[in-house]
Order: sequence, then C-alpha cells, then structure tokens
Amino acid sequence: MGVAPIISLVAHCGVLILVFMLWRSDHLQAPPINVIEVQLVAPRPAATPVTPMDEPVPNAEPRMSPEDMAAASTATPAPPPSPDSAPATPTAAATPMEPAAPAMLEATEFYASDLLRRPENAQVRETLPLLAPDERIVQLCNIEALEQIRIANAGRFPDSLDTSAFEETEISNGKLSAPLGAYRAARKWFYVTFECTPGPDLESVVEFTFDLGDEVPRELWEEHELIPEDFDDD
Repeated sequence: MGVAPIISLVAHCGVLILVFMLWRSDHLQAPPINVIEVQLVAPRPAATPVTPMDEPVPNAEPRMSPEDMAAASTATPAPPPSPDSAPATPTAAATPMEPAAPAMLEATEFYASDLLRRPENAQVRETLPLLAPDERIVQLCNIEALEQIRIANAGRFPDSLDTSAFEETEISNGKLSAPLGAYRAARKWFYVTFECTPGPDLESVVEFTFDLGDEVPRELWEEHELIPEDFDDD
C-alpha cells in the first residue's frame, strides 16, 4: 500500500473522530436550571393611634379653677351611710350538684383470649373469624365481660348477658360501649355498664372498664325481655 492511501485513511479517521466528539458534547450538555428567588417579608407592625395635641381627649375631666379647688378643700365630707340604711346584697342561689358518675373498675388482666383457647370452646374459636368485624367485637367483649363479672363477684356466677337491655350499645373506633345492660346470675338480673376495646387481631381484649349495679326490679323483666333462665316456662 502506498503512502497516499495511508494519509487519506488517517485524515478520514480524524474527521470522523472530530464529528463524534462534537455530537457527544452536544448531547451531554445539561439544560439550564431556572432558579426561583424567595424573599422573607417581615410582618407589618400595627399602627399606633396618635391623639392630636390640639384636640381635647374624650372623657377627660375639666380643669378646676383655683377658687373651685379652695372651696372643695374646705367642704365638709358627707357622713358614711349607717349599716341600717345600707341596701341588702342579694345572695346567689346555690347551684344544685349533679350526681357523680359511677366509678368504673379498670381491669388489669384479660381473659377472653385464654377462654377461647380451651378445648371446650373450639367451636366458638372457629366461628368468630367468620363473623363481621362489629359482630366479632360484640361476641369477644361479651366473653370478656362475663368472666370479669364472675371474678369481681365471687358469690355470683353470671350465665347470661344482655348488653343493650336498657340502652343501646355503640361501637366506635373499634371500641364497644355498653351504657346500661344487664347480666343474669342465680335466676336474677343485675345492672352492668362496661367499655371494651379488643386488640387489632380481634382475638383478645386490651382494655376493659366496668361497673356492677344493683338488682333489676322484677317488674322490669318482661318489658326488657329478661327471663329468669333459658327456655323458662313461667
């Protein structure tokens, strides 16, 4: 191969390399960045009202002349009113005190989860996950309430619970409130109030407060569908 073809080849390669470098530099150029300048503005101070010196100040007392001041200093002050003539000050009526709310007992131990693990409660344990969340909360809290009542009252064994016997229960944010229900023990009914918060798994209880009331009068049983025992014929 002669010298001329080699020189021509080298020249063409140099041109190609130069074109490639120019193409790369054009594509690698970063786009311009638009910068937004932010300025902090101090709050405007409140305007202070100025009273003109040549205008009278409202509600200002008029100036007294020297003669008026001398007469006022020599005037005899009026005697203070006697106690008999003083008007009687009305006393404020006493505000009647509202009865205090019952003190709620706060449970420190919870039993629903352990009760569900027992072999005799296997059917209940298998059924709970099939219920709707609200119904599951009701059933779980009923189990906890019956056990809490049994432990709190050693002489009474509760065998039935009606959480909405006198006031409807409410479930809010996963917490069940029973303002006034009733539980049955020894064929009698007693008032009960409680609040129950299940755990996120709906298989245990994490908070429980309650108050046990007096016996429900028998004349209220029929009205609130409270029976002395299941399948009673009386």
